[in-house]
Amino acid sequence: MDEARLDAMAEIGVTRASLGIQDFDPKVQAAINREQSFEATKLAVDGLRARDIDAINVFPFANNRLSTAGLCVA
Repeated sequence: MDEARLDAMAEIGVTRASLGIQDFDPKVQAAINREQSFEATKLAVDGLRARDIDAINVFPFANNRLSTAGLCVA
């Protein structure tokens, strides 16, 4: 997610964004065809937060341990 896109989101009044993070394990990401590095995810979350946009994440079928671990790491 680049700065221009983040700025555009803030300018049009976006207040929440879902990043669709399922897992940071590369094996899981490859299996579900959603590969994204922790670093890229952190940059996106930091960029959203800097613009007062809440990053919301949904972990379908994840247990509380996985959801909490993923959110704490991000």
